[in-house]
Parts: sequence; structure tokens; C-alpha cells
Amino acid sequence: MSNQINPGLAFLLENDREKLIFGVLKRMSINQSHASYDDFVQEARLAFSAAYDQYPKTIEDNEQTFMVYAYQRVYWRLLDLINRQSNQQTHLEPNKDDSSNPTDSIIDLTLQTQDTIAEKLFTEHLFKSLYDLCSNAEQHYLVDCYIRHKTVTEIAASHHVSRQTAYNWRNSVGRKALLVIAQMNQE
Repeated sequence: MSNQINPGLAFLLENDREKLIFGVLKRMSINQSHASYDDFVQEARLAFSAAYDQYPKTIEDNEQTFMVYAYQRVYWRLLDLINRQSNQQTHLEPNKDDSSNPTDSIIDLTLQTQDTIAEKLFTEHLFKSLYDLCSNAEQHYLVDCYIRHKTVTEIAASHHVSRQTAYNWRNSVGRKALLVIAQMNQE
């Protein structure tokens, strides 16, 4: 057995990139009090590593877009795990109301899954449309805020600009987001 570390995991552990993992968990409302928190953290790390291995471009030249790609892959992986656990749980638990139709719970679960998928697709479409519409500085702000969950102060410090400039980016991104949402509602 070799003692080589996986390159994707090594990349994740460098430069505080593991914040991405905890950002996904936060988005999914999975905190440390969750019974499977540690399992989700490990699964997220493995999903990040898989995303690193499967990314089609060179990561050094496209780190920003890779982090967006990895965030989405980690999110989908954890979402799949949660859905699988939910499905297993519903199959294991007996119905409390024997008079109810067993297909009702399947229909409810299908509708919940469709809502989750629709929400995920809407979010992805919104993010991509907004990202394409933003200037380079606004794209950095959007990724730092949405993917890395940085505060305005942290974003300003990491880009060596004033907080006011970061707030201006935030306001500009917000205005563009409203335009994208309005455009999506018209479709």
C-alpha cells in the first residue's frame, strides 16, 4: 500500500479550500448536530476529489470555474445521499395509517424530489445567467459570496479593495440578479 495522498484531496486541503465543503453543508442546513454530519463531510471530500479528477480543463488556469464546478458536484452528491436515505427510511417505516393508499407516500416523495430538482435547476440557471452577465470583478464577488460564503469584509480584503467597492459590487450584482429573475419569469 502506498502512502501517496490523492491529488484532489491535497488540492482541497491547500489554501483553506475546504470552506467549500462547509459552505455546501451550510446551504443544505446540515450542521454539526446532525447525526450523519461526519459522514457527509467525508462524502463531500470524496466528491470534491472526484470532481478534481474529472474536471476537463487545467485547474491551475481555471481555478475559479473549477471551484464553481466542484461546489455543484459536491452539492449534487450530498443531495443524492439525502434522497437515498429518505427513500430507504420511507421503505423501512411502516405506515401509521393502514387505511391510506400506499401510493400516496410514493407520490408525495416524487413531488418533493421534483420540487428539489426544479429548485436546483432554477438556482443553477440563475447563477450561470448572472455569472455570464457580470463583469470580471463582479464574477469574483459572486463566487466569493455564493460559493465561498465570504463576508463583504473578507471579499474586500482578499481582492485588496475597500469595503465600499465590495458593497458596490454587491449592489451591482443584486441589480443584475433582479434583471435575470425578471427575464426568467417572462420566459
